[in-house]
Amino acid sequence: MYFSFGVLTSLLSILWSNADADEHTLAPTFQDTAKETGADFSDIVSKIMGINKYLVNTSASEHILGGDYREHLDTICSGGDKSCLWPSSNKNILVPYMFKTNFNKAQRGILSVSMSELEALTCVRFKYRTREMTYLEFIDGIGCWSYVGPGKQRAQEISLQKPHCVHVGIIQHQLMHALGFYHENCRIDRDNNIEVEMENIQKESENNFKVQKSNNLVTAYDYVSVMHFGRFAFSKSPGLPTIVPKPDPNVQIGQFMGLSEKDVLKINTLYQCQVCGNLFTKSDGSFTSPNYPDVYPSFINCKWMIRAPLAHKIILEFDFFHIQPFVGCYRDHVKIYDGSTSHSPILKGPACGKMAPAVISSQHKLLITFFSDGQKHTRGFSAKYRFVKCGKMLTASPTRIIGRVEHNGSVNPLEVSNCFWLIQAHRGHKVILEITTYNFQKSEKCTDAYLEISDASVAPPISRGIFCGTIPIPVIEGNALLIEFSHPGSKKQPGLRVDYKCIAGPTERKGEGSIQWSQYNALTLVLSMLLISSWMM
Repeated sequence: MYFSFGVLTSLLSILWSNADADEHTLAPTFQDTAKETGADFSDIVSKIMGINKYLVNTSASEHILGGDYREHLDTICSGGDKSCLWPSSNKNILVPYMFKTNFNKAQRGILSVSMSELEALTCVRFKYRTREMTYLEFIDGIGCWSYVGPGKQRAQEISLQKPHCVHVGIIQHQLMHALGFYHENCRIDRDNNIEVEMENIQKESENNFKVQKSNNLVTAYDYVSVMHFGRFAFSKSPGLPTIVPKPDPNVQIGQFMGLSEKDVLKINTLYQCQVCGNLFTKSDGSFTSPNYPDVYPSFINCKWMIRAPLAHKIILEFDFFHIQPFVGCYRDHVKIYDGSTSHSPILKGPACGKMAPAVISSQHKLLITFFSDGQKHTRGFSAKYRFVKCGKMLTASPTRIIGRVEHNGSVNPLEVSNCFWLIQAHRGHKVILEITTYNFQKSEKCTDAYLEISDASVAPPISRGIFCGTIPIPVIEGNALLIEFSHPGSKKQPGLRVDYKCIAGPTERKGEGSIQWSQYNALTLVLSMLLISSWMM
């Protein structure tokens, strides 16, 4: 039995057309949001200590130090002792784990995201335990706590009291303890960076501020580490600070989002990880492929994670993009996920060639991956990002005659509406925009109230015009058009209406562009069928 080439061609055509017809949904998954919305605390450690106050005068509080960790009786970690490190295998650090308690599916999903983010940014790899003698054991104990560093051939408990401790930031805090780290505000050089106000600390909690004999791994002090106490930790009275930063007392200390950029650096330094990628948490920034602007190397697997504050979106654009093209972008390629793990929905990719895969996230995290094989390479890419509060990515469907976006600005004169839409066409098509604005105020040089449109499929993006006042807006077309609406609030409530449609058009040059993931799977299936057919003939 074999498949004729005609049948395979027809099947491929059907699969491609079905893939084109499916509009990508941008709804965040539970794993990505991980119940992070509605958080009512300013830093992770304060949240942990608020939960752990119920440990006091219980058997579970025995040997608890620093408010949430224990030390092995046979091992004291100082951030550099080899006995405090988990073993390496094939350049990765293997940390086996298992569940002693029955965490439900949703809670295991949050645990999975917490570990996956750490894996994406470091060489640490968590694996479910088989026969390993030393391993992490997640339990539903009283409070949130962990041992520091690995023990010697035994189970090592991490207590995550359900549901309070099952939060990405809390889990990553405890995992950093398990990897060998103490609290940042107790490192040996802390007095150069913070003032500990001992007179404001609860008497029974003074030992939690004891300086540790730490190896700082030649890293700068990190005020926003996931391991840093908050400003009012263990205070005698609400509003009395126990920690004051130096020299600027107004510097933010602590946060509840998860790992900081320096946390990632410290893990990679301690375990001598050779990784490609980084974590970005600032409001805007840029990054490039390795060796850019020179040719990127062979056999790289890079991962960059961008994390915005809650209720923000991320716009990702490219100032340069040229990845060695190949059919289906099967070899060198970029993929962009709408979330922090490779299980998140794919926004763009695999992408190669010269068409830039610009995106707007549907939530506050993006993961960008870059892979290269051993074949011919090009210069790679230069990317830039920014955080926005209002943004949406839309796909113009070839099966729908017309789509529409309507937006009304604020009526509050003190509030500026600033919103973005990225309207993209499917492969082999282009999108056409017809835009109507109303109640736009006059703006000198279009600086205060304006509508800006650019083609983000080009690297760098090409401006298609800035419009303000009563200036008519022509019909605009392109492959991925980014619209920015910026206008001060007004009682007349300024706004706009965008009608968009998708038409067939030569949007790609030979060997360029990207491929949807479903199309990539379809291509892989058909190629496999061809190989099987030739083998059976």
